[in-house]
This record gives sequence, C-alpha cells and structure tokens, in this order.
Amino acid sequence: MKKNRLITCFLLLVFLLPLQLNAQAWAVEIDLTEEAVVSMVTIYPGEALYSMYGHTAIRVLDRPNDLDLLYNYGQASIPFDSGFVPRFVSGDLPFILGVADSIRAFHFYQEYEDRTIYEQVLNLTAEMKQEVFTYLAENAMEENRTYIYDFFFDNCTTRVRDLFEDVFVEQLRYPEESLGLGISYRNDIAPYLRGIPFVKLGIDLMLGRHADGEVTRETALYLPLQLTGAVEEAQLSGRNGFVSESRFIYEQQRPDPQPPAFSPVVLMWLLLVTALVLTLFEGKAPWTARLFDGVLYLLAGLVGCAAVLLWAFSGYEMTTDNITLLWAWPTHIAAAVFFLLKMPKGRGGRRIRMFYLGLSSAAAAAVLLSSPLTSQHLPAAAIPFIICIILRGAAATVREKGKIHARQNR
Repeated sequence: MKKNRLITCFLLLVFLLPLQLNAQAWAVEIDLTEEAVVSMVTIYPGEALYSMYGHTAIRVLDRPNDLDLLYNYGQASIPFDSGFVPRFVSGDLPFILGVADSIRAFHFYQEYEDRTIYEQVLNLTAEMKQEVFTYLAENAMEENRTYIYDFFFDNCTTRVRDLFEDVFVEQLRYPEESLGLGISYRNDIAPYLRGIPFVKLGIDLMLGRHADGEVTRETALYLPLQLTGAVEEAQLSGRNGFVSESRFIYEQQRPDPQPPAFSPVVLMWLLLVTALVLTLFEGKAPWTARLFDGVLYLLAGLVGCAAVLLWAFSGYEMTTDNITLLWAWPTHIAAAVFFLLKMPKGRGGRRIRMFYLGLSSAAAAAVLLSSPLTSQHLPAAAIPFIICIILRGAAATVREKGKIHARQNR
C-alpha cells in the first residue's frame, strides 16, 4: 500500500527509535541463556526509493531474559528534511546502529510498508551467540553507533557481513558462486531497478567508470538479498551449516512495480525523431526548433551539474571519473538561454554560438564513437539523446555560419 512519505518516516521514528537510546547501557551486562536465538533478518525491497534495495538486521531473542531486539544498521541519524539530500550528495550522511523491539519493527514493515520479512536462524554455539550479542550491544552504545553511509562499501548489509567476519574470523565459509565475483557493481544493482527505468537511467548517468569495475572478495555481499543467499549456503566450522532454520515472517501482498508504458529508451528515440523532423523543416518552425534546442541543452546541463556535484563534493568513489560529463556539460544550461534569447547579439555573438555548439557537437560525437572502447557503460537511453545533441549542435553551427557568410557578402 502507498503511504505519504512524511507519514511513513514519522511512523518509522515512532516504532523504531524509542529503545535505541537506553537499551544498550544494560544490554552489555546481560548473559544470554541457553534458549537464546540469534538470527539474520532480511527486509525485502519496498516501494519507496530509500527501500528499493532491501534491508538487513540482526535479531536477538532470549525469552527467559525477556529480550527480543532487532539491531538495525540502516537507520539515518538525521531527519528526512530539506537537509537530508544535501548531506547525502556531500557524502556526509551519518547512519547509526539503532535498536528496536523486534515485533514492533516487524509490524511496521508489514502494516505500513508491506515488505517481505525473511528470518534465518543462525546455527551458533552459546558462546558464539554471546559474542554476537556483546558485539552488537557495544556497537549500539552512543559513542560507537554512528558511521558515515556509503551505498556500495558501508551500509546496513556490509556492517552485518563484517560482524560475521569479525566474530567468526576464518570459521565461516561462503560458497564461491554466492559472492557474485566477476560482475560489475552497475550490473549488480540493475535487477533492483527493473520496475523503475527512469530512476535506473538517472543512477546510470551519475555512476562513473568505477561502477563498471568488478566486485571483489573484499567488497562482495553488500546487497541484502545477496547476503541472504550466501548465508543460506554458508558453512561454519564445527557446525552443520551456518543456518539452522529459515522462514518467512511475512510475505508482501502488493504486486511488484510495473515499468511505465513509455520507457526512457522509447522516449529518447521519439525525441530523436522530433529532432530530425525539426532539422529537416527548421525554416518552417524556427521558434519551435529554438524552444526544442533550449529544452534539450537545459536537460543536458542539469545532468552535467548533478554529475559535477556528485564527483567533486560527495566523496563517493563510484561517482568520480564520470564520462557523462564529456557530453553533458553544465554550461549547456547557459547555452539553453542563448538559444531562447539569441544571445550574445551581433556578429561576435554568432561566432561564439557557432564555436560553442560546434565544439559540443564534436565532443558528443567523440563520446558516442568511442563508447565501445571506454571502461564506462553508456546507457541505451543516452544514445539517442547524445545523437540529438550532435544533430542539433551541428545544424545550429551550420545555420550560424551561413548567417555570418551572408552578412559578409552584403
């Protein structure tokens, strides 16, 4: 079911925050009983953008101690307000290890987000359970719980993966095929974005060439469902498997998101057809052509500005070295104004426009022709858009050059 995002975030605070500030002062002193159960809980992807990859948490259940806590590394320490996006873009987004009552947390994910909840009971000795619990309790203390979020390298899933490595050291073995080695980060996240192709296009444009590097052993299992599958098949020395029991606590009732009727690829090819028609019949609709060019270059400029911000100021490795900037120049925003207002004026203005548009057209052509040789993936939807820039830039260059020669011959 769809809920207003503000209400959802408010309910998240109401349901999941009350215990986090005071639960761990006493938890570090608790000795778990023989009946204690430690499990990994996976929350499947939701409808909201922040939940589209899923979530990982650890549950500690010990009924004799009246204990049933869910340890959640995926809790933002700042509110979803106007400052959230700037801090995310700047790479300074603090997350915390939050602690909540498991049943209340499950109720939230079930009733308000309708997300599948999958639990894997870990096949641990009493000593191992105590080690995991103590590790979590100490990390949830106020002085230890905060970390700076990074989608690929430091998130709610990598924190649980690292917990297992720290506690079990070399006792834990994952099957080789579960690590997803040899796959690029970009292709790794692509299946989660199938139902939202416009979001996928935006993400692809903002990710640089590092996102096309292959996942390594050190960085593998950074997505919730990946870790779920690996843990299911993992082996723990001296135990019969790492998981003793798996079950669905809840299964979503809503249908999976369906792609929109018009995909970005179809839309961009229609845009290219429009550009071709306007180029062929430009003399009959000059204002329409100028408006089209203004919108085209404005969109390219906005993409470029976003790419510059994420490269220069975010601190995220995956958004650096972005070839998108070779064809989506931030200065295209100014070019859009030039198209609409015919600025600068006079012969000098025409020469400036001719030089700029010719250069941008040539740069876009170079990117397109060299794309098979570069290490960065070029989204399919970007190809017709780049061709539009080449075509309209070249057409405008020829037009401006013709006007200059016409004036010189008077």
